[in-house]
Amino acid sequence: MPAFSLPYASPVIIATPPAALSSVPAGAYIGVTRKTLSNWRALGEGPPYARLGASGARIVYRVADLDQFLAEHMVGVVR
Repeated sequence: MPAFSLPYASPVIIATPPAALSSVPAGAYIGVTRKTLSNWRALGEGPPYARLGASGARIVYRVADLDQFLAEHMVGVVR
């Protein structure tokens, strides 16, 4: 007797998280506004970012850098 199988089983799709986020989702990820990220860039503060495109107008933040930024700003953590 053949093993049980689903005749119309759809393939499993595993979504991978994005490697980089634009300013609005990046800000939401770390709990600040797009404007705060903009201010930090102007002051040379905040998480690292990249400028993309021919004019460099597209700003993105790597998720790994956002995670590192949060880790570095934890309060009350013994290192």
